[in-house]
Amino acid sequence: DPDLWSHRAALRLNESLWRASRGENADEGFAAAEADAGEAVERDPHAARCWRRRATVRLRRALYVQSCGGDPMPLLDAAEADAQQALRCDPNSAEGWCRSGQVRTERGNRRAATGADPRESYEAAIGDFTRALERSPGVAEARVGRGAAHMGAALAAASAGGDPAALFALAEADFLAARGATPRHPDPRRFLGTL
Repeated sequence: DPDLWSHRAALRLNESLWRASRGENADEGFAAAEADAGEAVERDPHAARCWRRRATVRLRRALYVQSCGGDPMPLLDAAEADAQQALRCDPNSAEGWCRSGQVRTERGNRRAATGADPRESYEAAIGDFTRALERSPGVAEARVGRGAAHMGAALAAASAGGDPAALFALAEADFLAARGATPRHPDPRRFLGTL
């Protein structure tokens, strides 16, 4: 049953995130979560949910690797490939478009941190989150994600000598819309504090 493997991957991912939050080594847990997610994909390669789960595991593992001083790009590449495969399986999934947008936003963040031009990654992420909202307008995760991508694009524009004002305004509009949709959602308030 692929769902059993997918749920086990989620369990191991959450345990790994918890260990990492305590400053513990979580390498084994992330590897096990990725292996379980891979087993789910192998058992049902046509299930978008299995591809999204593995994309999530790889994205979170990439962020962990980066926090430990490693290069997250190979895992971000793999997460993006999984997210795109999930969309090939189910192109109408708002969750799938959100996952792709999250990966592309993190790719943009990494490119910005290393001095590379992140604008293409942020633009792709904005497009992904917009597609998610077209499919499900009330998804706060898509608004928050698009706001974060707009904010990243604004900072990139400012670094390149451009005027970021319009992009900051778009970011703020998305964060406010997300806050209105789910007033207790923590992410909009966190980002609103940075604008």
